[in-house]
Amino acid sequence: SSLAFHFSSDIWTLSPQPSEQRVYGRCSVGALLVGGMDSVPVYHGHISKEMGEKLLAGAGKDGSYLLRDSETLSGVYCLCVLNKGFVYTYRVYLTETGSWTAETAPGVHRRLFRKVKNLIAAYEKPDQGIAVPLLYPVYRPKSLDPEGKICDEEYRFMNAS
Repeated sequence: SSLAFHFSSDIWTLSPQPSEQRVYGRCSVGALLVGGMDSVPVYHGHISKEMGEKLLAGAGKDGSYLLRDSETLSGVYCLCVLNKGFVYTYRVYLTETGSWTAETAPGVHRRLFRKVKNLIAAYEKPDQGIAVPLLYPVYRPKSLDPEGKICDEEYRFMNAS
């Protein structure tokens, strides 16, 4: 069975759905800050999949990783990791209990974490259900606009080097 998030009054809930499709609730800026993503230095905010792939390719090492907002599911994040020239993406989200989890390889037991940094630390180890351990963090630029998005000028500067 699959699960769906329901979001109201800054509270996430998770409930069974009859379909196999995952449906996620919306996350407000306040919920994002409460969830602690703003304190995670590899969180790049609302960048495109393509920009994430460019940043990882620029890092050039297997195990390079970053977190970004999902482009398709509101309130969900993508843990992106480089391995052998490909970027593998894993959804990261809050459960009904406020714990963080990541969707990993089929058959791997779902793990829960109190903080995103604990989730990242766990996946730094081998054989955790992702393509390669998280080895080389790709840190976000320091400039953010008022909506929490990274300023385009800083990314253009980063890509020029």
